Amino acid sequence: MLVLIFLIGFTAAFVSSMSGCGSGLITLPSWLFLGFSLPAALVCDKINACVWTVFAARNYLRQERIQWPFLLLMSALGILGAVSAAYVVISVDEFILRRIIGAIILVVVVFLCLDKEFGLQQTKTRQAGMAASLLGLPLGFYEAFFGAGNGIFASIALTKIKKFSLVIALGYYYAMAFVWSLFAAGVLVRSGHFELKLVVTASLGAGLGGYWGSRIGSARGSVFVRKLFIALGVIFGVKLLLNF
Repeated sequence: MLVLIFLIGFTAAFVSSMSGCGSGLITLPSWLFLGFSLPAALVCDKINACVWTVFAARNYLRQERIQWPFLLLMSALGILGAVSAAYVVISVDEFILRRIIGAIILVVVVFLCLDKEFGLQQTKTRQAGMAASLLGLPLGFYEAFFGAGNGIFASIALTKIKKFSLVIALGYYYAMAFVWSLFAAGVLVRSGHFELKLVVTASLGAGLGGYWGSRIGSARGSVFVRKLFIALGVIFGVKLLLNF
């Protein structure tokens, strides 16, 4: 059981750290299949995210001059959304939400296929910081509520508004996802749902997976990440839409 949990955590973070598609698409149904409760599975996923997103953010942004005021403002606004979502996430039915998000991801994939240059080059800009920061509220809410595909949504938004490359946009997203997941995990843990064996084992796997996945993604560049976006976006979008 422990080896299986470790491998699931590693695989989910490895794939997600290269693409932003969301590790929860792999882990959440896996934890439920293994017999853990939904609240315990959600707590595990948020704590896992706190571990592997640190490595991912560092690997994607290690050569970037970070726009700290923008990053901190968007993170702060996202905390409000994440904490709010954490209080309602256990009681809300995800049936309809999964299909809506699946459809949106597929629309994004179509957009990327049509605009072949989107996100491949970075244009330095300090414009639109406030406009982009306001997106932290809904993105933070969704990160804590479900999170599947949030890396895609955030990266597309930052690429469009802030003119980041996809690789840099992913780095910013992972830095913010760490903060949002941390606050969401705190609320969920306080509610009493915590499986030590699951969290520790999965987090060890997720940390290693997130580190190596983001190393590969940052080394291969935006062209590689874009292709992975499209490929995994189709797979996970259809999975959510058809609920299998």
